[in-house]
Amino acid sequence: MAAIFWGSDELVRQMEEVGISRAQASAIAKGTATMVVQNFDALVTNDYFDARFTASKSELDAKIEKRFVEVNLRFERAEGKFRLLFWMQAITEAAVVLPSLRDYIR
Repeated sequence: MAAIFWGSDELVRQMEEVGISRAQASAIAKGTATMVVQNFDALVTNDYFDARFTASKSELDAKIEKRFVEVNLRFERAEGKFRLLFWMQAITEAAVVLPSLRDYIR
């Protein structure tokens, strides 16, 4: 359990000033101190938070980069298919138009 300084006497005094009995104020202060001490280890420091945030950001950046690589690969495949379709259309048009032109010119 972590050792922390808790000014429960000051808390009791403040509660007595607003009309809470000393017994109730002492019980509240003791319960609050116990809660703080029990949960002190669960508190996150700025350094720990920064380290976890940096690690999470790095993991997310890696996933995003992987996804961009996959998307770029799909675009390259689609561009290849469009290029093939373009040339197939050009050949088809040439096969249809050139004989018609030859017949027109004669």
